Amino acid sequence: MEKFNLADLSMSDVFFAPLVIAVVIFWLYCLFLAFSQSLLFSSKISARDYFIAGGSLSPWMFIAAATATSFSGWTFISHPGVIYEFGFAAAFASFYAITIPLSGIFFLKRQWMLGKRCGFVTPGEMFYAYFKSDIMRYLVLVVALLFSILYLALQLRASGYLFSILTDGKLNTETGTILLSAVLFIYVVVGGLRTVAYIDTMQLILKALGIMTLGYIVWHYSGLEKENMERLANFHQYFHDSAKHFVVPEGFWYSNKAAAGGNYWTATLIFTFLFALMGIQTSPAFTMWAFASKNPNAFGYQQVFASSLVMGFILIFFTAIIGIGSHFLGADYALNENMSNDNNILGFHLKDRDLLKASTTPSESLVPTIIRMTLDISPFLMGILAMMALAAVQSTAASYMSTMGSMLSRDLLKNGWCRDRKFEQQEREALFIFTLIIAVVLVILSNFSVWSLIFIAALITPIATYAIVKAIARAIRYPMTFSDSWQKWSAAFFTFSITIIAIAVALGSTEALAFMGALAVAYGVQMMPALIAICWWSYLTEWGVIVGLIAGLIAVTLTDLTSEFLALTWFAPFSKLAVGQWPGTIHSAVWGFGINIILAIAVSAGQKWLKRDTEAEHRKKFHRFLNDPFLQHTDEEDYRPKHQPNWWLILGVVVLWALCAFGLARFGNTLFGEPTDAKTWLFGVPSLWAWQIGWWAIGVGMMYWLAFKQNFAYWSEEKEEKGWQAIQPLQLDVSESKDLYCQNVYEKE
Repeated sequence: MEKFNLADLSMSDVFFAPLVIAVVIFWLYCLFLAFSQSLLFSSKISARDYFIAGGSLSPWMFIAAATATSFSGWTFISHPGVIYEFGFAAAFASFYAITIPLSGIFFLKRQWMLGKRCGFVTPGEMFYAYFKSDIMRYLVLVVALLFSILYLALQLRASGYLFSILTDGKLNTETGTILLSAVLFIYVVVGGLRTVAYIDTMQLILKALGIMTLGYIVWHYSGLEKENMERLANFHQYFHDSAKHFVVPEGFWYSNKAAAGGNYWTATLIFTFLFALMGIQTSPAFTMWAFASKNPNAFGYQQVFASSLVMGFILIFFTAIIGIGSHFLGADYALNENMSNDNNILGFHLKDRDLLKASTTPSESLVPTIIRMTLDISPFLMGILAMMALAAVQSTAASYMSTMGSMLSRDLLKNGWCRDRKFEQQEREALFIFTLIIAVVLVILSNFSVWSLIFIAALITPIATYAIVKAIARAIRYPMTFSDSWQKWSAAFFTFSITIIAIAVALGSTEALAFMGALAVAYGVQMMPALIAICWWSYLTEWGVIVGLIAGLIAVTLTDLTSEFLALTWFAPFSKLAVGQWPGTIHSAVWGFGINIILAIAVSAGQKWLKRDTEAEHRKKFHRFLNDPFLQHTDEEDYRPKHQPNWWLILGVVVLWALCAFGLARFGNTLFGEPTDAKTWLFGVPSLWAWQIGWWAIGVGMMYWLAFKQNFAYWSEEKEEKGWQAIQPLQLDVSESKDLYCQNVYEKE
């Protein structure tokens, strides 16, 4: 293969032809779909249609959108780079194809049932109705904000970094981030969740094809195709006779991640990291996706086939090939110096520097550099791969932008401060909230300079702000009630605010993308006890869940962010309480969840012992409905369905699979052959890779058993006695009055 010389091509050939044209066409397509729907501008479209597509997303659309949302830009851009840096131990992260939907199997179907019965639009409405608590409603918003801002920042930063590398720095990270943010904001607010679902359907296909295409390119040009895996067997000698890329490192407990040394992917971290990723489908955003689905059977097909089977296959095989095979494309300086390498393609683009030393965030550099390298193969191919990478980023970012704006509009305004008030009060309070948000956003953008703060203070004086915002309101002809139109426009405003804050976080963060996302999912996991309460266990009380949730969020913060980082933020007074990132190489999500669930149970037990649990009967009505959705029994019966889950068996199977696959991962180092001797590899691949493939296949079988045989994510008319269509929605909006609380959820009308 001839070397490629950048001097042979003009900038218009390199940049505008393969990259800009492909990206512009892709973005124009997204904007066309949004404006063809125009749900924001249509007065005939209700807020419910705009926020959750009227609960009418088809199964195939839900499957595609939920899968695209689950696998973020980190999957496409960063995960192969982490495998490149840490080897097959980091490839265990591919098991999130199973652990992400595992939480959804237990919770999404039951949330959908409550949404269909009570007409919920946001998770805040659901928790408010169940716990009779405004505090719980606002806590859900806090979790959603923490999750969405961090996860959105992760996607935006990834896109900016991608643009920077593909254009050789001519388009910097900041510009790329802002460009993607602008396009996302426009098509999200104009088209609503239905448009996001339409576009995600296409983006899922592009994402999957992109990973497979990159995998094939690396497989072909790295020489692995010709020489099979023998090159891997000789790989260790260039790392001081260490087989670190083929084994899970020794040790289960370190004081924190930094103390683990060069490779912190111990069995303990692998186990807890994958548990943390369950926070994606327990996050408030996914509750809205559940409410948006028309058919609950879509959940099982998404969780088992689209995620665990198809995406699992792609990640287990193609992502590992990209990460390991890139060492033979010239990204590894030690290998280039000590082994004959006829395909030093990446080395040329890295100017013969080692990838791990050429960038401050090497794991984020690998895939963009490979895409940049494909210009040598075909400028058209580079443009298509860039478009696929952007699709991976957009598919997740758009979902969290849309759902977060909707939650703020619905729970903070309509169901919160503006509930049961006259329009004059609603207007004053809405203007106050908007003014406050504008002030916060401007303060962030001003970087806290003195003159900027003085200017902002003058700008947002009450009289001036009231006049400006009221003039805008009249210009777009807001109705004189907190109508559907007002809800949609306020959601657009909140989406804009969230996007600005996410941009500030993305451009101001020096953390690697993986850890920004890891913190987000850790916050998402803290919703799990609340979901356990509302879906399965009425024992947990309002204050038990509230105290546990607050403590869990604090614990995550103190066990994920370092004291040095906290000292630079508004949490500086608490920086001395930080114990280092991931103490014991146990992910912060597990520390937070452990404290969360213990306190939730303890406080609930205390309330019952003191006889202060006055709403137990109210909560039981929800569980009676979940057990008897067709209201075939009396309100007084403590009915249990014939096919009650055997929790000892179910949890035993799940925990046993996880312990064997991750907790005992070090047995996979040598079980199927010595990592540095290809002749002993029983299946022709390194032993640890064979271990991963085997337990992935077993995990897919486990997911099928849970979803379809145990009926957690599939509506079997034989077991449920009737079809899901027979569930009768209540003729009320539970958020209209503080006193309703969906009292008749189990009563026949």
